[in-house]
Amino acid sequence: MGLYPFDYCCFCIDLRLGSLIIGYINLIGNIALLVLTVFGIEGGVLLESLNLVGAYELGVELIAGNSILLIIIAIFIIFTVLLLYGLHKNRRSFIKAYLIYSGIFIIIYAIIFFVALGNGRTGAADIAENVITLLLSIYFILVIKSYYDSVQVQDVQVAYRP
Repeated sequence: MGLYPFDYCCFCIDLRLGSLIIGYINLIGNIALLVLTVFGIEGGVLLESLNLVGAYELGVELIAGNSILLIIIAIFIIFTVLLLYGLHKNRRSFIKAYLIYSGIFIIIYAIIFFVALGNGRTGAADIAENVITLLLSIYFILVIKSYYDSVQVQDVQVAYRP
C-alpha cells in the first residue's frame, strides 16, 4: 500500500464518508467566516463614522480587505456546495471543480505564507498555525482526490439527435 491514493480517511473512515465530513465541515467553517467578515465590514463602517485621527483610513482599509475576503469566501462556499452535490450524486465533474479551486487556493495561501515569513514579523505561533493549516488542507484535498479517482465515470454526455 502506497501513501497515495488513500484507501481510508484518517485510517478508518470510508473515503466517501470522509469526503462528506470534510465537505460539511468546510461549508460550516466558510459560513462562519462569512458572518465574521460581515462583522468586519460593519466595524469598518463604524470606524469611518468616528471623528478620531486615522480612524477613517483604518475603516476604509478594513472595509476593503473584508470585502475582498467576503468575495473569496462566497466563491469558496459555491465550490464547497458543488463538492457536496458531486459527492452525493457521484458526479466527478463537480468534485473536480472543487479540487481545482482548492488547489489554486492552497497555492495562493502558501505563497502568502512564505512572503509573510520573509518579512520577519511572523511569530512562532503564526508559523505553526499556518504550517498545520497547509498540511491539513493538503491532506483533505488528497482524501477527496482519492475518492474522486475511485468514482466511476458517470458524467455521460448525451448526444442530441433531432
